[in-house]
Amino acid sequence: MTTAPFDWNAPFASIDYAFELLMSGPGQPVLTSAGGELTAGQVVRALRRSSPETTDAVWRCVLMQVRSGHAAWTVVAAVAMAPRMIAASRRYAQMPGHESADIDAELLACLLEQFHTLDTGQEHIGQRLWQALANTACRHAYRRRAEVDQVARALPDPASCPTGRGPVTVLAEAVAVGLVTEEQSELVARTRLEGTSLKRVANQMGLSYMTARRRRVAAEDALAGALVTAEFETG
Repeated sequence: MTTAPFDWNAPFASIDYAFELLMSGPGQPVLTSAGGELTAGQVVRALRRSSPETTDAVWRCVLMQVRSGHAAWTVVAAVAMAPRMIAASRRYAQMPGHESADIDAELLACLLEQFHTLDTGQEHIGQRLWQALANTACRHAYRRRAEVDQVARALPDPASCPTGRGPVTVLAEAVAVGLVTEEQSELVARTRLEGTSLKRVANQMGLSYMTARRRRVAAEDALAGALVTAEFETG
């Protein structure tokens, strides 16, 4: 089966696209279970709407195929869980729409790991997959709040800087001494100070969302560490 390259900036859309190709192409996968043969579409409906007993039985068959290396069934299983991934992203991570790609990619990575590690001998497989997603979303939200708080502490308020050494000056000084790059400085300034979404800035700078986020986090860690050290040495 041929699919478009996976886009970690839009993971759910990529999954949907792969599923559409799977359903429209020749040789569509068929799952053989105790209840007979099920097409990929029937498997998705069964995993979303059937009784707990039926759902567990189908999940066991699907995950057996996934763990055997059948990529088509990985796509089917991910599509079946897509509504719950989206719910976890929006409800538990509480991410604004323009930053949703980051948590969506993290949730998908969590789900793929669970497909290979979850104990299928236990009951309520779908519920336990959902719980893993919700826990991941909550941890992401906690880290995100911590990052925002860290940056708020690291970059001084211009009103508290009578000498004019505000956040822009701090960033310029950090670039001058090689603490951060000009690119990192621009990422921090445009997203944290100007309030432009990271996704938009990344696109304008020719970076992927994940790359831009990693470089911004590295810059913020460096700035926070340097400012804390300076306060300690002068305090």
